[in-house]
Amino acid sequence: MLLQQDTLFDNRYLLKKLLGSGGFSEVWLVEDTKVSYKKMALKVYAPGKGLDDDGVQLFSNEFELVFDLNHANLLRPSHFDVCERSPYLLMPYCEQGSVNKFAGRFAEEDAWRFLHDVAAGLAYLHEQEPPIIHQDIKSDNVLKDQSGRYLITDFGISAKSRSTLRKSMSSVKLGGTMAYMPPERFSKENIPIKASDIWAIGATVYELLTGHLPFGEHGGLMQKSGAETPDLSGNFSKELQEVVCRCLLKDPWDRPVAQQIVEWAKRRLKGEKNVFQTKKEKPRISKIMFGIGSGVALLLLAFVIVRYVFQSKKTDKPVSIHSVVVEDKPTEPIVSGPNPTDSNPTDSTNSLISPISPASVIPTEVEESVIPISPAPWLTEYDRILTIAQSAYNRRDYVRAKEEYNRALNLANRNGDRNKAAFATGQIVACDRAIETARMAEEAKQKEIRERLATYNFVGNYPLGTRYMIVQNKSNYRWGIINPEGYVAETFNYTQVSSRLRNGYYALKNDRGWVVFDSSLNKVATDRENLDDYK
Repeated sequence: MLLQQDTLFDNRYLLKKLLGSGGFSEVWLVEDTKVSYKKMALKVYAPGKGLDDDGVQLFSNEFELVFDLNHANLLRPSHFDVCERSPYLLMPYCEQGSVNKFAGRFAEEDAWRFLHDVAAGLAYLHEQEPPIIHQDIKSDNVLKDQSGRYLITDFGISAKSRSTLRKSMSSVKLGGTMAYMPPERFSKENIPIKASDIWAIGATVYELLTGHLPFGEHGGLMQKSGAETPDLSGNFSKELQEVVCRCLLKDPWDRPVAQQIVEWAKRRLKGEKNVFQTKKEKPRISKIMFGIGSGVALLLLAFVIVRYVFQSKKTDKPVSIHSVVVEDKPTEPIVSGPNPTDSNPTDSTNSLISPISPASVIPTEVEESVIPISPAPWLTEYDRILTIAQSAYNRRDYVRAKEEYNRALNLANRNGDRNKAAFATGQIVACDRAIETARMAEEAKQKEIRERLATYNFVGNYPLGTRYMIVQNKSNYRWGIINPEGYVAETFNYTQVSSRLRNGYYALKNDRGWVVFDSSLNKVATDRENLDDYK
């Protein structure tokens, strides 16, 4: 079943505009012809090929569970059915679409609202019995409605359903988008857990704030290989940076649960400064204990002073009490005899019973000041090199990082510092692992691209600038436009392609006529009977 604009789907829904297409589904803006042409969003799974009986039954059983869910931050489908063996969902239409378009444009307030809403929806899913793990949280799967709420889509698709879709559409790799997949998803077990959704929230918020993903397109695979989480670039609060960092922790058990994120975001949105801990009034008993403790401390101090006086009388030698810090004043005698300079030298009673102040009984020996010693020049250079190396590593420029760590290693060896040499050696090993991981990931990516391109005819024959090319689908012999990685940029709704036109234009023909495209995929003209004006 080929979906085309302005055609009727399942004898009811008029297809008006393709909103998006993924590996195994297409989302269309439709008008319900039986409800006053109300605008809705229609998501069709496995369009074109459909599923076998077992696949259709599996989807029916799973979406039966989804329809019982009801939460303010879930985009709840209103209807489920199957048309020509392709399951489909009817959902409310969110005109603002997904938050992907806001990448790099989120302010701090937006991030806290996003964290609150998405975590609230996930907390609800995770509380179900059995728990529902989303497995594919990303900016494309979160919508924003007219009221400003963030809504999660694509929930309830289990690993088994994804496997079924993979078999149906063999050229597609499913199970989550790699850039948003945490390190544990690249392990042998690869079992979906709640903490995996939390990592994906952190990666998504990082993307919305900075415009790029924390570990690039390889996601948690780079973190598993030793890459450190880069800092948020921008003027964001320490609290927000801390939340994102906690979500992106490598070990799943160290990450917060969804409800914790909801509480943190709620406090921040209320204007509370203490995000991570609820303020509580100290009980009265603590004040009483504080008073008792203060009294005990004063008694101990008095005991030390008296003991010092006793020992000084006995030995006539000063006793050093290093644990007491005193003012640096000249020492006065504890018991003084007649002062020769006194106006009344015979009256020594005054001096014998003069009050004893703490400053007079506590020795004034002050610990010798430590004069700071400037580090050796090579240490300053070593630290500078490490800073450059770490910056390159965070940018995933592992080759440059390795070069700098080698410089640091040579510098440490020349100056005989084994500890710093060992540290630099460890970082070099981490760079080697990251380089190897990146190489393997790139090989896997190129293999996937080759597999996708293998499903088309005439690859490279009709280049549309440098970013797109016109190809023919081998399964239905329809023409469409893809990018160099094989992803669909213009759906395969066309029956014919023109020869190259002026200005590098090409034209594709559908049932209404020719559509002329420029190199940026803009439609220069539509519904043309001929192309004389463009030859």
